[in-house]
Amino acid sequence: ISMFPIVSKEFWKLNLQVILPMVNGLLESSFLLSDLIMLGHLGRGNLAAGIIGYAYYNIPWAVMEGTLYAQDMFLARYVLVLNDRKSGRYWSCIALLSAILLSILASTIFAVSPLTVPYFLSNTKYTVITKAVQHIFLLLPAFWFHSIFRVLQKHQQINIQAQKKSQVVNHRLSTLWNDIKPHLILIFGSILG
Repeated sequence: ISMFPIVSKEFWKLNLQVILPMVNGLLESSFLLSDLIMLGHLGRGNLAAGIIGYAYYNIPWAVMEGTLYAQDMFLARYVLVLNDRKSGRYWSCIALLSAILLSILASTIFAVSPLTVPYFLSNTKYTVITKAVQHIFLLLPAFWFHSIFRVLQKHQQINIQAQKKSQVVNHRLSTLWNDIKPHLILIFGSILG
């Protein structure tokens, strides 16, 4: 480390940027795990219902995440590469609008879950199906919070990177806070969800 001080500083700076999203993913996974542990204490039927609910949640979330990742590329291209902040705001608004529209679509999918879940799980007990549908409805606000906070977090992160690119920040604490702030927004959104 002492032989390559510049490399080690860059290494730790990059690691800081990687660690915070990993902590966010760990928090999301720990919330899922704690939910399943609590449901497991209530019985096998509740645990099965929770797993069905989370599987049902992940289907529209995969569509949401894929759409938002594609729009992140436009946002990063216009703001970071072309240095066009007006287009960056435009793509952030498009991402927010897409998140809202896809959340409405997910709400519709969740609303028809009393019809679709029994169809796909015809060999499952009716009580498990009923509990799974209830769990799906409980996950609906989390879907909205998660999608909107993800858009806000990415918008904040791109703007901070653009500010860093356009001006040099000398104060290390403010730079560290600017690196951490978008991830804290996403973690806060995960906790609310």
